[in-house]
Amino acid sequence: MPTLSLAGEKPEKSGYSWKILIFGILGIILAFGLGFSAMKIFSGEPIVGFSAFWLLLILLVLFLVNFALESILAQSLRLSILFLDSLAIVAGFYLAKSSSFLIWELVWIAVFFVFFIYSRHLIQSSAEQMLKLKWMKMTKKGVSSALTVFLLFISISFGIFISQKPPNEFFVSEGALGSFLNSGNFLVRLYLDNFNWNLKFGDFSKVIVEKTISGTLEKMLGKNLEGVPQNVIAFQKQVLVDQNLPFFKEQISKAVGFSIKDDQTLVNVIYQFLFNKFQGLPPNVHQIIIAVLVVLLFFTLKALSFIVSFIARAIGYLIYEAFLAAGFVHIIYEGRTKESVILP
Repeated sequence: MPTLSLAGEKPEKSGYSWKILIFGILGIILAFGLGFSAMKIFSGEPIVGFSAFWLLLILLVLFLVNFALESILAQSLRLSILFLDSLAIVAGFYLAKSSSFLIWELVWIAVFFVFFIYSRHLIQSSAEQMLKLKWMKMTKKGVSSALTVFLLFISISFGIFISQKPPNEFFVSEGALGSFLNSGNFLVRLYLDNFNWNLKFGDFSKVIVEKTISGTLEKMLGKNLEGVPQNVIAFQKQVLVDQNLPFFKEQISKAVGFSIKDDQTLVNVIYQFLFNKFQGLPPNVHQIIIAVLVVLLFFTLKALSFIVSFIARAIGYLIYEAFLAAGFVHIIYEGRTKESVILP
């Protein structure tokens, strides 16, 4: 049966201690970054000019890669390192916005610790049961488990974070809402070229009215437009736009329930609309909405987590093979005896 080892072929030259220490330290640093960037996403703040979301995603993949490698190469569960990883995530989360230190943050240290022990056990037990080591198979369950607890942490922390917002504040910042809406720009661009939610309302209204009028004229007149001079068509279009643009703006203002200025961005309009609707609901309904959002967020992230898990394991596999090629780790072949009961 093959097993992986960080030690060299000669015990007196074993480098296991310092090699496994590297994985431990790196894991703690990545764990701290995970917690720190998670809180920055909630508060809508960048990190040294970088998007907190993309930084979190990169750190999460690297943490899972390091966790899988350390789990396979370690000669034990390394409980002290797992506890420090758990502590580092919560510490990073707290230090990113240390306005208050709640008891639930301390509880998460224990939750992470238990899940990390279970995840490492899954990886190590899978490796022990294999006659031939297969990276993707022996890391699948453990990486998925470690990823699940972090997604649970993100979802519940988000719910608690927005529930502590003052009554006169919306649970989502305008910047975060804009980032979310702009992530789906490619869908709107199927209809409107170069669209984004930071457009001014006045510019957006003009584009919509012009596009609607152009489409209507082409549909009504068809090939008859070919015999009409372009300057005449342009003049008629402009007249129709000038006539219909104020009406369009008025209808949109009535729909959202407040007067919209031309220099307001679409994100700001959507934000104000959602905030006004949210404020009009009873307090108990606020809590129900937050709970529903937490559940939806968790299951949405969980549904997409297989992508992160696969990427982390794929990168881990490349590093694993590189370590083998460089002699940083060794495969040791061990014999195994097994009892069987037969009918003579």
